[in-house]
Amino acid sequence: MHNIVKIEVYLTKTADGSPFTVTIEAPQQDAASGDYYCRVISSPADAFRLDVYGILPQQAVRLALEVTAARIANIISSAEAEDADAGANGG
Repeated sequence: MHNIVKIEVYLTKTADGSPFTVTIEAPQQDAASGDYYCRVISSPADAFRLDVYGILPQQAVRLALEVTAARIANIISSAEAEDADAGANGG
């Protein structure tokens, strides 16, 4: 299987500024349902692996991109909240 999207993100507000990657694999057809899915894999921050389904290959890709954007936004929000808490606590 080949990847259609690979995103490398650097969170500069984290203690070590370590990168993480999110990879979206090309759509595959599920043999049981006939629907299509894209596998989304993240490592290491907030590591997750999930299959995002759509009726058509294009829909699976679009939904996988939306899920990926939401997960990245959540990770960034969490990092900003930790930074704000550290500032409020004098750290």
